[in-house]
Amino acid sequence: MARIIVKHTSIIIEDYILGDCQKLESYFMIYNPVTHSYEYKGIEYIEKERKLILPRGIDIFFLEKLLETKAKLDTKHDEFDYVDQTLIKYLPRDDIQKQALRFTLGEGEYKSNKQKSQLAINLPTGKGKSYVAIMTMAYSCMRSIVITSVLNWLDQWKNYILEYTNISAKEIFFISGTSSIFSLLRKDISKYKVILASHNTIKSYGDTYGWDKVSELFKFMRVGIKFYDEAHLNFDNMCKIDYYTNTKYTMYITATPARSNEGENFIYQLYFKNVPSIDLFNEEEDPHTKYIAIKYNSHPSPSQLSGCKNQYGLDRNKYVSYIVHNENYYKMLHIILDLALKHGGKNLIYIGTNYGIKVTRDWIIENYPELKNEIGVYTSDDSLRNPDETKEQQLEKRLILSTTKSCGAAMDIKGLKMTIVLAEPFKSEVLAKQSLGRTRDKDTFYIEVVDTGFYHINKYYYAKKDIFMKYASECSDVAMSDKEINAKVENILNKRKIEKLNKIKLSPIRFLKQNEKIKVIKFV
Repeated sequence: MARIIVKHTSIIIEDYILGDCQKLESYFMIYNPVTHSYEYKGIEYIEKERKLILPRGIDIFFLEKLLETKAKLDTKHDEFDYVDQTLIKYLPRDDIQKQALRFTLGEGEYKSNKQKSQLAINLPTGKGKSYVAIMTMAYSCMRSIVITSVLNWLDQWKNYILEYTNISAKEIFFISGTSSIFSLLRKDISKYKVILASHNTIKSYGDTYGWDKVSELFKFMRVGIKFYDEAHLNFDNMCKIDYYTNTKYTMYITATPARSNEGENFIYQLYFKNVPSIDLFNEEEDPHTKYIAIKYNSHPSPSQLSGCKNQYGLDRNKYVSYIVHNENYYKMLHIILDLALKHGGKNLIYIGTNYGIKVTRDWIIENYPELKNEIGVYTSDDSLRNPDETKEQQLEKRLILSTTKSCGAAMDIKGLKMTIVLAEPFKSEVLAKQSLGRTRDKDTFYIEVVDTGFYHINKYYYAKKDIFMKYASECSDVAMSDKEINAKVENILNKRKIEKLNKIKLSPIRFLKQNEKIKVIKFV
């Protein structure tokens, strides 16, 4: 008979053979359109040990009923070290951070959290999730590990830790690259208060040397708390780490506790079903960015409509390749640039592919040559940016061209005034909330350009509308006819001609001939 063992970050079903409880397994199955088959997600099966490992957050009573056996609670956890007391440099800035800290530390109204092994910190963007996590490390005095999805975020965490506490750089160890793990295993672990690691490094180490080695690594590190930064990302690897470690406390940090894929999101929500969470979003006070949808029609032909589809619906890559060669797209770009230049500050423009970004950048340089040195390209394709500039320097430009994948979660672009979804159609509510969160300041804008010539893009607009209604300070939409677009673009171009003329200094003999309407003036 199967036995249920409830641990700190997992539930282990011993003496289990796949197929013993198909109803249970069905909750963790998802269709893979690439292989045209169903596969498991969110669970781990170790065949040689006949063990099925499940999320700690699912209903234990329901599990007991399905398997007709009582669960046993295992209170043991991996041993950890307390570290010297850490001094903090800044007190919580507001009641939200104070409440979040009471939640993570199990104080006051959250006293019961002291007995919980898992907590979800779902604070909105800009509310100080990193601060709350670092203060939790400091107050608990436990050696901690932070696991991030992107290598660059490790530096951000290091900078925050150095800024908020008296922890020195020598007390922080980076796990980035498998060689760094072997280096750590040769060191005196007592010297470190915080370990910063990337998902990719842990995954590579586990896949190469076996996940039992990951178990040994965590036992060696003797961490009392592990933090997952942007816990909605790298879901598969997060599951594996939880299943092969038994940390006393685990905290999941994210502003968007969900997955974009509907099937994955069901399993993700199941994973956290009974994990205490805190979400302190205030609909009256927190929204600070205005949402505007600008609707236009690129007038695709039937063959173009068909050419932008795949078996699942709209093909984003094909659509971007189509739209960057469409006349109306560049008319809309004139309008967008006029808005961006008028409001000042930095402007993040989302375009779905590197090819689309290159074509759009070249057009801007040709038609707005004064912006040549003010265009940044933040993508994985290094060839698209100035070789004398770093990727990070692109975020200091006035216009930043990127994709939602490259410039997504946890990106902090200081001084960002406007986010513009120009040519990257998506329907994900998670991505909508993430991209809205890129603007951190008051009186900022989120503009979505909606091509109504495509049924799926129009459908995406309505699918995300509720997110913007809740998280944006204002919501509005503008439908522009071809006549209105042409009139607007003509007005913009005429204004640019006048501005250009005003900048020209007249000399005794000077010819001005900008177009047929402007006379040739000769000063003798």
